Amino acid sequence: MSSATNLRLLSWDCADDPLDFGAFAGAAFLPLQRRAAKREPAVSPEAVQARAVDERGGGAAEEEEKAPAAKKDKKTVKIMTYNVWFREELELIRRMNAIGDLIQHHSPDLMLPADVTVGGVIKLVVATSHLESPSPGPPTWDQMFSKERVGQANESVRTLGAFRNVIFCGDTNWDDKGDGPFPLPDGWIDAWDELKPGENGWTYDTKANVMLSGNRKLQKRLGRFMCKLSDFKVESIEMIGEEVIPGVTYIKEKKVRQEIRQLVLPVLPSDHFELVLTISALSLRRSDRLWSRNYS
Repeated sequence: MSSATNLRLLSWDCADDPLDFGAFAGAAFLPLQRRAAKREPAVSPEAVQARAVDERGGGAAEEEEKAPAAKKDKKTVKIMTYNVWFREELELIRRMNAIGDLIQHHSPDLMLPADVTVGGVIKLVVATSHLESPSPGPPTWDQMFSKERVGQANESVRTLGAFRNVIFCGDTNWDDKGDGPFPLPDGWIDAWDELKPGENGWTYDTKANVMLSGNRKLQKRLGRFMCKLSDFKVESIEMIGEEVIPGVTYIKEKKVRQEIRQLVLPVLPSDHFELVLTISALSLRRSDRLWSRNYS
């Protein structure tokens, strides 16, 4: 990615116009998606129930399978509306669970709740990007692209700084030794540094990730969460993806003293470990709702 302002809109949820990109107008774009091969549509709950009746010897299975026919034909769209009772003091959680069960059972393409009151709106912007990767190699072995990466980082936080609550995350490819400290203006924090000071946080670690055994030693904190939060606080952060996939291996060739050896190594979900961040609202009133907008 040559410019950090090329932030692709993944999904959005706005109280007003859902296509109002606000400050990102002209900078956001919807990516083209590769056409996937045809796949069988997911089986609806009605079809599963019908199949179960048929396996038990029930004579109604054939009739019940007619119900999801429209669901399988994607020329049709199933729409559900539900009036949500405003009585919050009357078994609200159980009623919401019951409505959720109905939605799951009928599996509508669109769900339109009615009589849902949105009070104060707390907006949270979540953005992700992949900053320029270092690419050491011939002829000079010094293509680290630090200048480009620093420029992208500065542009990202400058653009996102217009929002009151924003999280910027992803594979930053950041190297504190070569790139210097990540350029965080006043009001921004690095969630890992904030919550786990003194811990290395290496999301790329050729020693800890046994799938990368045989690689030269490289330990970097490439994955990060940078936060500028006014109405939230960071609660916890954890590293995930450190466990091998049971029963899965691959063969890696490694040259040792002019001899090619084949190493049988375990497989992990990725060559990177990943992070999960939890945040919480500082003071969320009953009438408040959280709206989030995701950028990539």
